[in-house]
Amino acid sequence: MSTARSNNVYVIRGHGRIKVGHSVKPEKRLSELRNATPEKLTLVRRFPCDPGRAFERLVHELLKPWKMRGEWFSCETGAVDVAVEAIRSGCNRRVRYLKLRAEADAAERRWLF
Repeated sequence: MSTARSNNVYVIRGHGRIKVGHSVKPEKRLSELRNATPEKLTLVRRFPCDPGRAFERLVHELLKPWKMRGEWFSCETGAVDVAVEAIRSGCNRRVRYLKLRAEADAAERRWLF
C-alpha cells in the first residue's frame, strides 16, 4: 500500500483577491482560513503537482506584479491558470504575456489614481 501524498497548488478567492498556496488537503486549508477571517472564502482552483512547494514558488514568481502581501494577489484566477500552464509547458511566450499584462494593469492603476 502506497503512502504517497499528492501535493496541490490551490487558489482561494475572497474579498476581491486570491491566495495561492500549496497543500496536500486544500479543503482543510480552506476550512482553517475560514475560521480565521469573517470574509467569505471559496476554493476555486486546485492543480495537482509535485513537489508542491517548488511549484507554488514558481507561480508566486510569475504573479509577483500582483502581489499584495504574503500569498495574496490582486489578479484574476485566469492569471494563475496562465502561470501554471506556462510552468508546465515551459512556454516563455506565456511568461511574456503575464509580464505584459502586469505592466498594463500597473499603467491602468497609475491612470486611475
